[in-house]
Amino acid sequence: MTVSVSFATEPPERATFHQLLLDYYNVMIPMNPPEIAALISADKNADEFWTEIHEYMPPHGRLALAHDNNGVLLGGGMMRTMRPDAVEFKRLFVRPQGRGLGLGRLLVQARIDAARAMGMKHVFADTLRGTVAMQSLYKAFGFREIDRYPESRTAISLPALQPELRYFQLDL
Repeated sequence: MTVSVSFATEPPERATFHQLLLDYYNVMIPMNPPEIAALISADKNADEFWTEIHEYMPPHGRLALAHDNNGVLLGGGMMRTMRPDAVEFKRLFVRPQGRGLGLGRLLVQARIDAARAMGMKHVFADTLRGTVAMQSLYKAFGFREIDRYPESRTAISLPALQPELRYFQLDL
């Protein structure tokens, strides 16, 4: 299977990308302790993305999309500017049929390259404690684990989740 990663220049087709968001949340939510998972709704979070989409589109951010050679959406990842010299990576996800193809690496590298092209000096990310593969991937790209950064969208929007989060920084 041939895969490609590209950046959206306008909001993606809603039905297809919305389903990817639901797939992402339906994997991530159960990774939380039950009392926290009960507070999070896949539908609500996926819907909320569309109210924030401008943050992930040029010139403020980027939305990387991974497709197979038939145009099937296999995964994605986004980033948003959080201060003049820094971006925050959000929602990296690869569907099961795209796993094992190096898409996670491609999506991280594409966003790092885009952050550099935007003139950013730092990339920040948060991820759940249980996402060992994601943490390993960040470390493989040179991210270091840090204390919470103040602009962490996840920590701000769901304070109960803070003990479950790990925070990372890459200096470009």
